[in-house]
Amino acid sequence: MSQNRGSRCLKAYLALRGPAETDYVFIYRRQPLRVGYCGRRLRLYGEQCGLYVTPHQLRFSCATLLLNAGTPILTVQRILGHQRVETTLRYARLYDNTIAGDYGRAMAEVEEEDYQSRVKWRKRN
Repeated sequence: MSQNRGSRCLKAYLALRGPAETDYVFIYRRQPLRVGYCGRRLRLYGEQCGLYVTPHQLRFSCATLLLNAGTPILTVQRILGHQRVETTLRYARLYDNTIAGDYGRAMAEVEEEDYQSRVKWRKRN
């Protein structure tokens, strides 16, 4: 979601929600959401779709999507708040097409370097 679209969605939500007596953005019955509220709702909606879904799975999905979109692993680590990059590597999974694309680009670069070195060698000899 683009930042502009996200801003518009948040403004629309706040307008719909109306004034509140708290600084929290997401409230229920004029109180901040409790810690487990979102997790319970997510599991409920998942069950209604025949799925088992947890908030923790969203972290895995976020890490995987960011990594496959080209976000550096150290940036993903910071977003997730991990102290060790090894933890982030357990969360983020590379898609096969990402691996194939990276391999193809690397091989094209190697072949180009090899070709350029052969051209230079021929010019010298």
